[in-house]
Amino acid sequence: MTTVEEFRTRAREWLRANAKAFDAEAGGDPEGSGVPLAVSKDFQKRLWEAGFAGIMWPVEYGGQGLGVAEYLAFSEVARDFVLPVMPFVIGLGMPGPTLLELGTEEQKRRHLPPLLSGAEIWCQLFSEPDGGSDVASLRTSAVRTETGWRINGSKVWTSGAQFSDFGALLARTDPTVPKHQGITMFIVDMHHPGVTVRPLRVATGHSPFNEVHFENVEVPADAVIGAVDRGWQAAVVMLRNERVSLGTGPRSRSNPLGFDALRELARTRGLDRDPAVRRRLAEIHAHESALAAYGRVLHEETTAGRNIGARGSAAKLAGAAQQLWASDLAQEILGDDLCSDPRRSRRWRWRSSPGPVWPPPVGPTRSSATSSASACSGWPRIRVWIATCRSTSCVSPAERQRTRRPEGPALTLIDTPEQQALADAVRRFVAERTPRAAVRDTAFGPAAYDPAVWRGLAADLGLAGLLVPDEFGGQGGTAADLAVALRELGAGLVPSPLLASGVLAAGALLALDDAAARKQWLPQLSAGSVVGTLAVSEPDVREWIPARPGTTATVSADAVTLTGVKSAVPHAADADLLLVTATGPDGVAVHLVERGAAGLVVHTEQCLDPTKSLATVSFDGTPATALAGDAAAALDRVADLANLAVAAEQVGALRAALDLTAEYAKIRFSFGHPIGAYQGVKHKLADIYTDWALADAAVRRAAEAAELDPAAFPAAAAAARVVASPAYVNAAKNTMLLHGGIGFTWEHDAHLYYRHAVASNVLFGGPDYQKDRLADKLAV
Repeated sequence: MTTVEEFRTRAREWLRANAKAFDAEAGGDPEGSGVPLAVSKDFQKRLWEAGFAGIMWPVEYGGQGLGVAEYLAFSEVARDFVLPVMPFVIGLGMPGPTLLELGTEEQKRRHLPPLLSGAEIWCQLFSEPDGGSDVASLRTSAVRTETGWRINGSKVWTSGAQFSDFGALLARTDPTVPKHQGITMFIVDMHHPGVTVRPLRVATGHSPFNEVHFENVEVPADAVIGAVDRGWQAAVVMLRNERVSLGTGPRSRSNPLGFDALRELARTRGLDRDPAVRRRLAEIHAHESALAAYGRVLHEETTAGRNIGARGSAAKLAGAAQQLWASDLAQEILGDDLCSDPRRSRRWRWRSSPGPVWPPPVGPTRSSATSSASACSGWPRIRVWIATCRSTSCVSPAERQRTRRPEGPALTLIDTPEQQALADAVRRFVAERTPRAAVRDTAFGPAAYDPAVWRGLAADLGLAGLLVPDEFGGQGGTAADLAVALRELGAGLVPSPLLASGVLAAGALLALDDAAARKQWLPQLSAGSVVGTLAVSEPDVREWIPARPGTTATVSADAVTLTGVKSAVPHAADADLLLVTATGPDGVAVHLVERGAAGLVVHTEQCLDPTKSLATVSFDGTPATALAGDAAAALDRVADLANLAVAAEQVGALRAALDLTAEYAKIRFSFGHPIGAYQGVKHKLADIYTDWALADAAVRRAAEAAELDPAAFPAAAAAARVVASPAYVNAAKNTMLLHGGIGFTWEHDAHLYYRHAVASNVLFGGPDYQKDRLADKLAV
C-alpha cells in the first residue's frame, strides 16, 4: 500500500514533468483561463490517468478511493504549480458530488468517469433573470411528454455554459404548490438544438458568464437527478457542495491575490519592510490559512457523514471577503501603476476569471479575484442566515454532535470522541458549578477566582495539568485537548488561573531544561495545589516578552537576587511561584521566585475584564533561583502556547456571545416583528457566524500544528490570534449593539463579553504586536 509520503513524492514528480511551475515574475495567466480548451482537456485527462483527479471519489466511478491525507498532500504540492483545469471547476465541484450523492447508478457510471477524465464539461443552471438570489422563484418549466420532459425558460450568470457538454438544471414541474415544492433537477444536454447560449460582458470587458435560453428542449425520463418534485432538496445538496468548493481550500501560489504573490509584489516594490504593509500581509496570511483550515473541517465532516448544512455559505462569504481584502492591498501596493502601466501590474490587472484552481476531494476549487464572487449563487450573508435563524445556537444541537474521526493518519481538524467527551464534561461542570450568576459574584468579588471551582477544574477534570506529562502527575494531553477545554471555559467566562498556571508556568517549566524544577513543581501545578505564573511584561515596553528585560539578576557567590518591575502579571497575587525573566551576567534567564520572598511586592490592578486578575510585581533584592535551559527558545514556545490558549478561549466566548444574540433576535420584537427578521440584523449575525467559523478553524489548525507540524506552530498560533481577537471584539460589540439598551446594563451578560473581548485582545501582546510576530515568523 502506498504511503501518504510516497503519494506526495509521486505527485511532485508528476507535476514537475507535466505542469508549469509557478513563477512570481512571469505574470501571465496563472489559473489557465486563457489556455485553449483542448489543452485543458488533455491536461485533465493526464491528471486523471496519473491518479490525481477525484482523489476521494469512489474507484467504481473513476475516482482514486483515497482519503483526506492524500488530498491534502496533493494540494500542498500543487500550490507551486499552475494547473490549467479551469473549465472543469464547476462540474467537479458541484454537479459531480451531487450525482455521487443523489444520482442513479446508471447516471453515476455514465457521467462521473467522463467528468474526471476531462471528456465532459458541466455547468450549473440555477439563477434566472428575474429571480435574483431567490433560486426557488424560478420560472423555467418542465412539462411531461411521452418519453420524458420538455423544458422552456431562461437561466443567467451561468459560468462555462459556452463550452459545457451537460448542465444540471432546475425547472418547475408543478406550478400549483408552494415555490419550494414542485421543482425538479434535470441533466440537460447543452448541445441540444433548443439550447442557446449568449455570453454576458461584464465590467472587466470579458465574458465569464452566460445567459442560456431553452426552447422546447427534450430530456429523457431518466434525466431526473434525485426525485420528481424534490428538486429543492437536490439544489440544497448542490449548493452545499458549491459553497464548500468555491469558498475554501489551500491557496495556490499562482493566485495573484494570495499571500505568496502579494508578498512578492511588496518585495519587488520595496515595501516589504514597511510596518503597515507587513501587518496587512500578516492579516492576509492569517485569514487565508484560516479559510483553508475551515475548508478542511467541512470536507472532513462531510467525509465522516455529517451534514454541514448552510455552514458552507460561511466559507463562500469568507472566501469572497478574503479576495476583496487582498485586492485592496494589491491596489495600495501598486499605486498609480495599476492604472498607468499595465505591463508592470500585469498579474494584478482587472480579472474576469476565477482565481486559483486545484483538486479538492470533490474536484477542482476556485475563488474569484473580483467582487463578483460574493454575488454568485446568492448573497452569502443571506445564505449564512439560513444557519443562524434555525436555532438559538445557529446550528441545531443535532448538527453540533461530532461524528467519528476519519480513519488514517492523525491529520484531522474535527474533534475526536475523547475530545468531545472532554468538551461535554467541561460544559457540564461550567453549567453546574459556575453558572453566570456565580461567575458574576466571583468576578466582582474580593477573590480573583473561586478556590472550590479551581479545585474541581484541577482535581476532577485534570485541566491544571492537561499539558503536563503523566510522569509529573499530569494528563499528558495535547494542545488540541487544551483548546477544547478553553473553548468551553471561555464560553462560560469562568474565572480561573488556568492560563497563568496550567499554560504559562507549566509551559515554561516544560520548555526549559531544569530537571529538578520540573520534578519539584510540575506535580503540584498539575494537582492545582500550587498556582504558578510567568512574569515577563515590563512597564512602557511594547513587547510582551522583551528581548532584553530591564529587570536584572545580580549573582553573588551564594545567591541570586532580582531587582526590577514586571507589569500585567496574570494571577500574581494568587501565585505560589513566579517564573521571572531577568538579565544577568550571562544574558537573559528565567528565575524562580517563591511566594513571600523578601523584597517581593505584588500590587493587584483593577482589570477591565473582571474574570482576569493582573498585577504589577516589583523585586528589590529578591532571592531567586536561576533555571537551566535556553530561555529565549523556551519563552518563544510559551508565547506560542499563550496565543493558542487565548485564541481558543476567545473562540468559545465568541460563540457564546453569538448564541446569546441569535436567541435574543428571535424573541425581541420591534414594530411587530422579531428584530431577526430585519436584513441588517441578519447580515450582522451572518458576519459574526463567519468570523467564528474561521477563528475556530484557525485554532484547530494551530493545535494540530503543535503536535504534528512543530515548525509551523509559531506562525499558526500567531495566525489564530490575528484571526480570533478582532473577530471576538467585533462579536462582543455587536452583542451589546443588537441587545439595545439592555445590552449595556449592569445586570445583563452582554457587557461581560465585551469587557472580556477588549481585554483579551491586548492580553500577551496587542493586535499590532501579534501581526508583527506573525510577519516575523513568515519572514515577511
